[in-house]
Amino acid sequence: MYGYETMTVVQEATLPVILKGKDVLAKAKTGTGKTVAFLLPSIEVVVKSPPTSPDNKRPPILALVICPTRELASQAATEANTLLKYHPSIGVQVVIGGTRLGLEQKRMLTNPCQILVATPGRLKDHIENTPGFATRLKGVKVLVLDEADHLLDMGFRKDIERIISAVPKERQTFLFSATVPEEVRQICLIALRRDHEFVNCVHEGAGETHQQVRQVHMIASLDRHFSLVYTILREHIADNADYKVIVFCTTAMVTKLVADLLGELNLNVREIHSRKPQSYRTRVSNEFRKSKGLILVTSDVSARGVDYPDVTLVLQVGLPKDREQYIHRLGRTGRKGKEGEGILLLAPWEEYFISSLKDLPITKSPLPSIDTETVKKVQKALCHVEMRNKEAAYQAWLGYYNSQKMIARDKDRLVELANEFSRSMGLDNPPAIPKLILVQKNLGLCRRGGGPQIVDTKSKYTHYRRVRNTAIYKFVNFCQTGKSSAWFISQKQISYRQKCLLRNSKTPIDRYFHCPPSSLHMAFAPILRRVSAAKNLFSLSRIAVGSSPSVRSLHTGASGDDHQLHPSSIAGYHVSSGGYMRGVVHREPNQPLTIEEFHIPRPKVNEILIKTKACGVCHSDLHVMKGEIPFSSPCVIGHEITDFQLGLVWLELSLCRVEPVLTVLSMGGMAEYCVTPAHGLAPLPESLPYTESAILGCAVFTAYGAMAHAAEIRPGDSIAVIGIGGVGSSCLQIARAFGASDIIAVDVQDDKLEKAKTLGATHIVNAAKEDAVERIREITGGMGVDVAVEALGKPQTFMQCTLSVKDGGKAVMIGLSQAGSVGEIDINRLVRRKIKVIGSYGGRARQDLPKVVKLAESGIFNLANAVSSRYKFEDAGKAFQDLNQGKIVSRGVVEIP
Repeated sequence: MYGYETMTVVQEATLPVILKGKDVLAKAKTGTGKTVAFLLPSIEVVVKSPPTSPDNKRPPILALVICPTRELASQAATEANTLLKYHPSIGVQVVIGGTRLGLEQKRMLTNPCQILVATPGRLKDHIENTPGFATRLKGVKVLVLDEADHLLDMGFRKDIERIISAVPKERQTFLFSATVPEEVRQICLIALRRDHEFVNCVHEGAGETHQQVRQVHMIASLDRHFSLVYTILREHIADNADYKVIVFCTTAMVTKLVADLLGELNLNVREIHSRKPQSYRTRVSNEFRKSKGLILVTSDVSARGVDYPDVTLVLQVGLPKDREQYIHRLGRTGRKGKEGEGILLLAPWEEYFISSLKDLPITKSPLPSIDTETVKKVQKALCHVEMRNKEAAYQAWLGYYNSQKMIARDKDRLVELANEFSRSMGLDNPPAIPKLILVQKNLGLCRRGGGPQIVDTKSKYTHYRRVRNTAIYKFVNFCQTGKSSAWFISQKQISYRQKCLLRNSKTPIDRYFHCPPSSLHMAFAPILRRVSAAKNLFSLSRIAVGSSPSVRSLHTGASGDDHQLHPSSIAGYHVSSGGYMRGVVHREPNQPLTIEEFHIPRPKVNEILIKTKACGVCHSDLHVMKGEIPFSSPCVIGHEITDFQLGLVWLELSLCRVEPVLTVLSMGGMAEYCVTPAHGLAPLPESLPYTESAILGCAVFTAYGAMAHAAEIRPGDSIAVIGIGGVGSSCLQIARAFGASDIIAVDVQDDKLEKAKTLGATHIVNAAKEDAVERIREITGGMGVDVAVEALGKPQTFMQCTLSVKDGGKAVMIGLSQAGSVGEIDINRLVRRKIKVIGSYGGRARQDLPKVVKLAESGIFNLANAVSSRYKFEDAGKAFQDLNQGKIVSRGVVEIP
């Protein structure tokens, strides 16, 4: 019925005693069925209790389960609901940190709550702040303290004592613990009756870890740890088709660093730690529990009690807090008699910890071989990890090891080790740390090893600016010594460390690491521009960048006037003023487009000539063609393109002037050639096709800007997208990439809504067949979404958008409308419900476009699904007719020969 056939050892030992009505202290290993052992008798007590009066608005809570972590509490509540399958009248509620207190209060008031699962801190909040809650606790008949030793280790003793005093003395209490130290025995004195029974399921001579788990430890210097982690995981994945790996790290911020690194290395990774919101942690935990072929990088929030079936490997990186924590972490694998493997990776100065495990079957293993390419690949990936994450990891690492007595005795030595960790992240110098934090850690006078840097918070990045500028000027000096008007820049002429410093600085530098090591590139254009503007060291008007057929780049189209690149000096190429090209021309509103021939434009200051390969079909162009947005004509339409520049590929966002006859500001892309700003360039990988990549410059870029900066989507947020065209459909994929939970697609065409399901929509709403606002509220439990996005630019959808968000939510407008269009809004709701109405146009070109490309390159954003229609250059007019008639499901692209 429930999938249980026989009782586990702990169930067989505890259930008979519990059913006699006695209090129990049970000692048992993790993964032995403890949760069912205390839930079954708790449910039995609830079932046998007399029903409460329907008039009682606050019925008593009969069973109270206290768990140390949110994950363990959520898991226990899920298990309880499974066991209550045939008792629908009995309700289970869970109250944990990370969720809104008011929402939990409402759930407990409107839904049955005979069994309550809670974490200590949040339960205490309800006792003190929820009306009538303390009275409901007076009905508790069963109290369960799960993972009691962990509860006390986390500092919950006072909270537990407060909770015990809030429940009746006449109750039955179960205390389950993996270990029974003195502090647990002290809690037994106030929680259990004197005649309680101690049930020991860990007998003398029995191992504290599962015998079927192979345990090894490896010793390697810190600078090899990241490469070793990647190698170990890669080898394990190769040997296990259904791999399921947990990687434990020392702190939350180190966890984030490792997760980011493994993600950069294209491993299938999720992360859980205390800095993530509870909704995200719950979603990822459920995903990992049900999945195969996944790696979970986590802090110790997942070390105890959480049941993840079929974990094939537990990899512990760095020093565990103590022996017990090592055992609990290892207990995530080999559960319920299945095989597993555990690896502990330590630095040489952490090897002393192995002596505390001498009675466990753990052996030393030789290090796997690491080839040079793997080391370079990991170093390259580390350079892509954000600097702020490295800073946070460094600070957290220092704090964690400062709490380890064996290491923290010698503060100077600790600082040296921290600097070693800093270098392992690819940094030449340790990150700056605010003076107050160093004083708190008693590290303020430690100066050996070059750090940590003691600075005020406001000057936190001063050190990096200084080093960054040093690298820039080395590059400038190299350029000044050149003997040719065309300087060819190789990655070999900029050191790896300088690349890391430039990469990790606050300068918006292009993502040139996608280029092959031997190729030439334009990555330093923003750097040269900045130096030229600040120091006027030399003129850039004659600087050219060597071409290479293997280099592809993405163009942001950002404006500026602080440097220039002239194509007349590029590899001998010269644009004649007599050259001609074809382009798609718009002359009058609501008139057919024409393909005309005119002079190839000549770039001016800050511009560059490009050969166009593909151009997206966008509503912005359509608004101009219909006369709904004022725009000078005649003009060449098109503003999102991929293009080819003398052996280099660029992708365009917004284009500059073309020809005096065809004056444009933000269009000009649907032509064989066009002119664009020369700066703001980012690589476009070889793996991305010309045609589909065109939409990255507007549709996807606009969606990313709206999600990242206007909506500020966080993992677990709910979102509704109204209008599933090119930008709207891109919003669905970006929202999914950002970790949104409920993604609701709203449109009036069924074919677009069906397409939306493949792009990440969890719910679809046809606004032509039902009230979109009411349906959105129904999906979200009557509350509305955290974020609603309007992608059509129509007054009626503007109002739908503002009415779809919950209290304090954000209504984000990204759809361009006819000039003079006015939308209505309920002012009282706007003010009283604190609704935020935000307009969003495009994004932050230099920062966002490389990230958009990376999403496409990694497959997180599916370009193939995003483009539904392709047209020849001669059929450009038909493309816009189809767009106007709603025949293009997501995005159309015109291919240009």
